[in-house]
Amino acid sequence: MASPTNAVQQAGERTSSSAPMLPEPPDQPAPSGTPDDLRRPDPPLSSPTPGFVRQTGKNCAFASAAMLLDKWTAGGQRPSQYRLRAASRVPATKGVGLAAVALAVARVNRIDLRYSPGGGDPLTWDGLLGRLARGGGAIVAGSYSRLPRHYQRWDRGFAAKGRLGSGHALYVERYEPGRGGGRLWMMDPLATAAGYRGEWISVRALRNFTWRNPKGLVTAAATPEPAPLAGYSFGATQLAGPVAAGGRAAVMLPVEVRGGWPEPDGLAVDAEWTLLEAATDPFPAIGAGPDSATDDEAADLAPIEIGIRASANPAAEHTDDPAADASPPGVARLTYAKGTLEAAISAPPAAGSYSLRLSLRRRDGAAFESPAAPALAPLYVRVHGPLAGEVALLDMPPTLTQGSQTTVTLSITNLGSEDWPADALWLVGGWQTPRLDQSVDAVNVRLAAGEKRAVTLRVAVPRGVAGGRLLLGLVTSDGQMLADYGYASLNVAVTFSPPPPPGD
Repeated sequence: MASPTNAVQQAGERTSSSAPMLPEPPDQPAPSGTPDDLRRPDPPLSSPTPGFVRQTGKNCAFASAAMLLDKWTAGGQRPSQYRLRAASRVPATKGVGLAAVALAVARVNRIDLRYSPGGGDPLTWDGLLGRLARGGGAIVAGSYSRLPRHYQRWDRGFAAKGRLGSGHALYVERYEPGRGGGRLWMMDPLATAAGYRGEWISVRALRNFTWRNPKGLVTAAATPEPAPLAGYSFGATQLAGPVAAGGRAAVMLPVEVRGGWPEPDGLAVDAEWTLLEAATDPFPAIGAGPDSATDDEAADLAPIEIGIRASANPAAEHTDDPAADASPPGVARLTYAKGTLEAAISAPPAAGSYSLRLSLRRRDGAAFESPAAPALAPLYVRVHGPLAGEVALLDMPPTLTQGSQTTVTLSITNLGSEDWPADALWLVGGWQTPRLDQSVDAVNVRLAAGEKRAVTLRVAVPRGVAGGRLLLGLVTSDGQMLADYGYASLNVAVTFSPPPPPGD
């Protein structure tokens, strides 16, 4: 229940005979004459807990203000309670509200200290907790008599004056959610114990202490609301896998969450694709060429030069059609899990090389004001057509015995937008040595779009040479080599050892 006075009354001289000071009217605005050239420092996202200030006389609000400014400016400013009292121009025998505290801070520190409920920063209880959870601090006003008895130990006589006669101000910070509503770190200016640096108080107890008006606004002065994304540190954007034309691209954005901040929620990403170079599609259709091949024909699909040619994407004319150059911008929802924000965005309909520019948005698509939104570096993305794939080496002995049989384990990935039907793609290649070239059997490969599979291949090792290179790559049924279009093939140097002497 809100106090009828709704103002900060100063604690007395820690005797039960101390008379309460007259409060200011509810919701009184800041006194006239406040300088108009004030500044508001950035919110204190990670500044340490301030040093404790013990009040003298009736200065609990000014002592709390000194601690608040210490927190807000990370130790840069810490005015004395006496100087603030003098700057307020309120006699020491008079009580003060947050309006007088704000005026004193403006005069002494040139800082715009806004307050709730009537000083330009209306705060609900939940709003106050949100600021404290995100690194802020606050002066909170209420009735000392409403605190649990343990916290009244510094002046039980003052607490005995009841709700209307025990107006008091506390400094609070470090809200930690938990059982029963959580807890906060409280620094009571009335404390007299040597070495006192503050103590934990339950959210429930502090809420019972705090004055609130009929609209539910608390009597408090808090550090400013942080920018929406201030508590997050974003890493470099990545793609979770290959991107096929007309499909979906999985975007991953690493993020570190500052202590006290919630996991990021309500975020989206706006994606804009810009075509850099169109791809030449060498494949008229999936499965083009003969419907089937004889063993002899299959052997003809294994030229030993596979993987030797330089990998390059042949130049192509840039289209003048804007619709083909970039897909329409779209907003995709981001979900958070284990330190990463992820979204699935639409890929362009045509293969080619693209620049992908991503911008963080609110869930409804609204942009964050700069500098709240981080600048995400654009990505260079290759968008694959219907038929695209690559080969990588997983395992092979570094030294092979001449004339032996060895096992090579490969990783083959279908990067394209369509499945590989029978006879569409073949794994072919051979050995290249100083004295001879030796083919490797061609193997038909069938993978679903986006599938990656480990393949084991038995390979005969050449005789009579000290070493060579194993070359393996993917070729279409009509002889088109994917390596010629920039897709990885296998080209690895191998050392051969002589066979053991007979009888060993």
